[in-house]
Amino acid sequence: MKARFFVRGMSYRGLALALLALGLSMTVQYAGAACTTEVPGSVLRCYHEAYQDRDLEALRELLAPDFISVNLTDPQIAALDREETLALTEQLFSSSSLVDLSLRFGADYVLRPGSESGTWEIRGVVMILDIGGHFPGHPGVSATHVVHNGTLYVRLEAEPEPHCVIYREELADASH
Repeated sequence: MKARFFVRGMSYRGLALALLALGLSMTVQYAGAACTTEVPGSVLRCYHEAYQDRDLEALRELLAPDFISVNLTDPQIAALDREETLALTEQLFSSSSLVDLSLRFGADYVLRPGSESGTWEIRGVVMILDIGGHFPGHPGVSATHVVHNGTLYVRLEAEPEPHCVIYREELADASH
């Protein structure tokens, strides 16, 4: 059964779209909260693991301080900065009604150098967010949200040790 649910005035569909604005499978080092990788495409694995483990600190480490998430498909949804994104994600991660949560990425994407040294673009990313739980009035509800054409902008940070962060996320062609 698919349904629309609301949390503090926001539908889970809206929340999921906002979270997908976070934006989003390779081998990386995953040490504590930090995703320590110098391989730009590996941020997808770190994103996945942060959701799988509901690890807000890992996500905080992955998103650059100047992170912004832009939804290109719905101009009604405002761009979200890092703190707004983390607040929405914390609400989702801590929901007692949430039973299942996963963020997956398709393998068909293009990694190319960015416009500045030490930056990359991951284009054509398919992001799949699955949410399942027991919500008041809607037991056993699940929802799947898919972004077919997302772009993640990644840069290499030198401190405290070299690692890649996501500094911008653009979402397009969403469905559910």
